[in-house]
This record gives sequence, C-alpha cells and structure tokens, in this order.
Amino acid sequence: MNDAKKNTETVWITWEDHRRSRVLAKSFSARYKVIGDKKLKKIRYFVLCLETLKYLISIRPKVVVCQNPSIILNLFLCMMKNTFSFYLVADRHTNFAFRYSKSYKFKWILYRMLSNITIRHSDLMIVTNPFLKEFVDCMGGNGVVLPDKIPAFQAPLKKEKLQGEFNVFFICTFSDDEPFQEVLEAAKLMPSDWVIYVSGNYKKANIQPDRVPQNVVLLGFVEEDDYLLYLSSVDAVMVLTTLDYTLNCGAYEAVALNKPMVLSYKKTIINYFNKGAVYVEPVAQSIIEGIGSLFENFETFENEVKELKCELELSWNKQFSNIDSKISSFTDDSAGQLK
Repeated sequence: MNDAKKNTETVWITWEDHRRSRVLAKSFSARYKVIGDKKLKKIRYFVLCLETLKYLISIRPKVVVCQNPSIILNLFLCMMKNTFSFYLVADRHTNFAFRYSKSYKFKWILYRMLSNITIRHSDLMIVTNPFLKEFVDCMGGNGVVLPDKIPAFQAPLKKEKLQGEFNVFFICTFSDDEPFQEVLEAAKLMPSDWVIYVSGNYKKANIQPDRVPQNVVLLGFVEEDDYLLYLSSVDAVMVLTTLDYTLNCGAYEAVALNKPMVLSYKKTIINYFNKGAVYVEPVAQSIIEGIGSLFENFETFENEVKELKCELELSWNKQFSNIDSKISSFTDDSAGQLK
C-alpha cells in the first residue's frame, strides 16, 4: 500500500506517550496522536474520551491502533468502532493482571470484565509473547505476537567516567514487582568495586540515599540523554521482575547497545533473551552469583548479546511484516473482517 495513502487511513491513538508506540506507529506508517493532560484528575477519563471522540470525527480513519494501557481507551474505541466504521487494533502490553485473576475485589472483577470486552471486540490484539497470544485467542480474541523492536540508539560519543571496576546499570521504576531491596542487600555483600547505578524515583519507595551501600549510586529520574549516557557507559545492565509473561523494556535497550544482562529467571524472558544474559531469582545471593558470572565470563556474554541482537532483529522483521499485511488488508475496500 502507498504510504501517503496509508497515513490518511491509519491512526495510532494513545493517552500516554510511549517509546514502543512511537516506534510502532512509525513502522506501520500510522499517524501518531497523543491525547492527554496529566493535570486532569477526577474528570480525566471523561475529558480524554471527549477529545478522542472529537479526533475521530475530524479524521474518520479506516484503522485505529490504540495503546493498551489504557484499558479505558481500548474500551472506548471498542464502543466507537461500529459508529465510525473503523477496524480496531489494540497494542496490548502485559497488563492482563494475572496476579489478581482469582481476586474477588470489585476492582479486579471489573478489570477482568473490561479486559475481556476489549479482547473480544478488538479486531486484532498485538501482544509481546506466545503465551499471551494463546490467552487472547482462548478468550475469543484475535492475537498476534510482536515484541518490542530493538531500539536504534545513537550511542554517545563520550562515555561517563564511572567509579567501579565493574559497573552495572539497574534499570528500575521501584514498582512492587521489582526486587530492589534484594538488589541493595546484594550490593552490601559484593566486592566494593562492583558498583550498581540505579535509575528511577527511589523516593516513592522511601529509600534514603545515605542508608544504601557505598557501592550503590541512586540516580533518581534520569532524562533520556543522561539515561543513554549511563546505558552506554556501564559494563552490564540489570532488569528484574517477579512477574511472569512479561518482557522488560530495559532488556531491549541493553541489547541495542550490546550490553550483557542480568535478568529474571522467568520462562518468557529466558525464551526470548536466550543468550547474552544470566538469569537470577529475586534474592540477594542469586543476584550476587549472577553478577559474578558476568564478571568472570564477560567477553563470552558480550559476544553472545551481539549475536542475540542480530537474531532478534531478523525475527522482529518477519513478525512485523505479517502483522503489517493484516492491518493493510483492513484498508482494502474489498476486504472483510479479518478472521
């Protein structure tokens, strides 16, 4: 399909600006539209739905791709798709809340209900791994797999001068699925010249900078240029989660810059990032052993991550081409609903 024509027919709508959305919208030649105002609180969803409605009226697209999260955005577009006669593609991350699948709290019962509606009424749902595709299909949806694209980073010409003999960048958001306390405990027991640099707003976890081990550097929130500088300067990258069926953005970023990784011992992670990494349990001793293995076999892991980068890029291009052809078929007037 002609890209100029495609731009007028396919739009990507999101309520949160996100790197994956920007990258995929560009790859799909979709018009990228961020609708949002972080200052809104109580009436936020009402205003966002109204602004989204106004945008749909002005554009009249044939295909709408939305980012989920937000599940409310996905739900609203499910309600609008027949009125405006567009096909709906949802780029669903890993927000299926499997941890709460048996919870009887009203919040999670409602969430599961809304989630199931978006699965069934989106024409196509993009997920990041085969397990999630199987789940979507079992729930009556139409799932396809597309992990994050390896970022095309422009590495800084200069590197940050770091203080350790072996420097690890722990990419963290201080969410409850990230074992950051175990990382701090591990740092106490590691050699003092193995230094861990930690990104993310540590204040929300009530961590006091003067109470962390001396070989831990709390960076706080890091602007994108500085983030890339640290990512380029360290020896290895650590990204940890206790959640199953998720692939962390930080691991893709590490691969982009050929950095060996310390990742969580989870089946989905091991299957996708299958070389160039050590896999650890969310406990201090396992984290120490993982970093030690990287240190002792650094050149081997560095060569492996370079191989992994090439393999993931080839695999992603094949998966993308398949999905792109499906989305393109939506804009063919002679095409019916995708089965």
